[in-house]
Amino acid sequence: MTSRTLAHHERFSSAPVFDSPIDDRRPGILLIGGEQEDHADWVKPSTERRYRLLSLASTGDSAQLRGEVTLAGVSTFHENSVEQALSFAKAIGLPAGPLETILRCRERQVAGSVPPAPACQSAELRLLVVAVVHRGRLSPLFVARPEQESGAVTDSCYVVDAADPLLANREITESLMDTHHGIGIEEGITATEFRIHGRQASYIEVRGLLGSDTLLRAGSLATGTDLALAWADLAVGTDPDLSPRRRTAAAVRFLYPQTDLVLEEIRLETAALPGGVWEVQLSAKPGMIVRAHGGKYAATPLASAVAVGEDGAACRRALDLLPRALHVRGQPPPPHHSDERTTRRTHA
Repeated sequence: MTSRTLAHHERFSSAPVFDSPIDDRRPGILLIGGEQEDHADWVKPSTERRYRLLSLASTGDSAQLRGEVTLAGVSTFHENSVEQALSFAKAIGLPAGPLETILRCRERQVAGSVPPAPACQSAELRLLVVAVVHRGRLSPLFVARPEQESGAVTDSCYVVDAADPLLANREITESLMDTHHGIGIEEGITATEFRIHGRQASYIEVRGLLGSDTLLRAGSLATGTDLALAWADLAVGTDPDLSPRRRTAAAVRFLYPQTDLVLEEIRLETAALPGGVWEVQLSAKPGMIVRAHGGKYAATPLASAVAVGEDGAACRRALDLLPRALHVRGQPPPPHHSDERTTRRTHA
């Protein structure tokens, strides 16, 4: 089984097949570090309508560049390849703005105030605003709200609503622009996290997103905007089409084990997938030590899933039923065993 399993309504459609001739004139985008298998099958169908994705495990593997290929941009699907991709792009004189944004956001943390929230909230909320910046102009795309469980914020699930009222809040949009200009962000896709308590709001951080980020997948499904193609356009310095084509909701949830396990089997029963679940990606593999929340080690996700519905509540209902389709078997890890490979998860 591959790491990606299709939901019911997806199984009977396949991605476009691109049988390109040898003299294909589409501009190329060089992917440093190779493709990311979990995400390539939804990023590639969009981007390959306009660009050739040239996947290289390293910049020294020049054999794959033989033939008539015009490189228009350099990018990566891997966080640990951003610096290498940026260096290569600069060395050959290609656009590198989105890559510079990711590094700039890593180096700088944002802390500051924003205008009062549009409505008074009785509890603290944490939000992400995802936006595209092109030639210094910021365009908010969607708001992602994390789940609230027993009064606490968790990052195991984000709900994206294309009709979120915060998108129409002019003051917050202007503050987002000021923050991005202050950091020096001119190109890229960003996720800005801020906290709202009562009528007070404060920024936490801004981070740059790769084209393979799961949040962009959920945002594309909720808004109808082709964010995979927008990512590719930004990589070559072209104006992206950010027009929304629908107003619905999508949610992405990460599933974790209830206890620490040495994973022996992980299996998804596709016939038991609840309606509304668009896709599931199995991120853990047999032999791995997977960690539950609340322990001394960072939690390890077993899988991630994306659901689509008329609103956030419909998405959450579908995802709540998902564990019945996921079968996990394992044994407790040996006492005092540490797993140095277990790292804190980012939203990818």
